[in-house]
Amino acid sequence: EYIAYLPSIVIEHGGFMDKIIGDGFMAIFNAPTTYVDHAQRAVRSAIAMRRATILRNQHRTPQLALRMGIHTGEAVVGNIGASVLMNYTAIGDTVNLAKRLEEAGEPGQILLTADTYCRLDKTFAESERVRFVSLGQRQVKNRKNSVEVFLLEDVETLMTTPG
Repeated sequence: EYIAYLPSIVIEHGGFMDKIIGDGFMAIFNAPTTYVDHAQRAVRSAIAMRRATILRNQHRTPQLALRMGIHTGEAVVGNIGASVLMNYTAIGDTVNLAKRLEEAGEPGQILLTADTYCRLDKTFAESERVRFVSLGQRQVKNRKNSVEVFLLEDVETLMTTPG
């Protein structure tokens, strides 16, 4: 069920659905189509996916819990692979860091790096009814240097979710 609706949210926000990996997926923003506001599109997409999941969970058991990691940076993007298997994808440290953030998150959390946070418009939090909480410098698996991580809290969801 979630494979049916979450990718469509990514596409609606200008993202590219790279691949489905087990019970997760990878999306790319800013390739193959270039957007000046790609970081905002990625974060808006994450917010929309979490809100849609919260609404769907009101009518289903067991409930689905999403974790998302968002990082902005350079990556190798294009047709990558061997002659027997070629895929349009992104590889590199940027992709790895986004994945590590997702893995470090708790169910329902959206984590993003300072690299993404700094690219958001100054009015983003207010217009999207969210707030960003710095979790400080975090050590991430397979990285020498720590990274500053932000937790995205959804003011709208906090107001409508019991507990």
